[in-house]
Amino acid sequence: MTSIGKPRPKRQIGAALALLLAATALPAAAPAQDLPGGGLPAAPAGQPPYEIQILRLSEILGAIQAIDSLCGSEETPPWRGEMMALIQAETKTSDRRARFVDHFNRGFKSFSEVHRTCSDSARTIRGRYLREGAELARELVSRYGNR
Repeated sequence: MTSIGKPRPKRQIGAALALLLAATALPAAAPAQDLPGGGLPAAPAGQPPYEIQILRLSEILGAIQAIDSLCGSEETPPWRGEMMALIQAETKTSDRRARFVDHFNRGFKSFSEVHRTCSDSARTIRGRYLREGAELARELVSRYGNR
């Protein structure tokens, strides 16, 4: 509650999450697995409780960007632009922004180091990343999104 008794709005998770959900057009999946005892992995001290999941989502966006760059996909939005929207919505400090960029770049680089040409394997991996990203986005929105 604020000092005048009005509830504070929940922090927005970011446009990239909604876009990822829409772009995949997948049916609802079960939420990501919780740890034993019912909790999610602990976020670093001083960070939002969803920090680990949103950094993984950043890495997935980087990998999908690499695949789409390699395969010449025009059917999806430019994931780098969606990552920038996520950074703008979620980062208030340069340290946190650097972590988001690092995870995006890690996803891009990891995929690019292994795959040098577009292949059926790359397209299959893209589908897996889209499903994992959509699952993370659904979980983030359902647990921490606007309510």
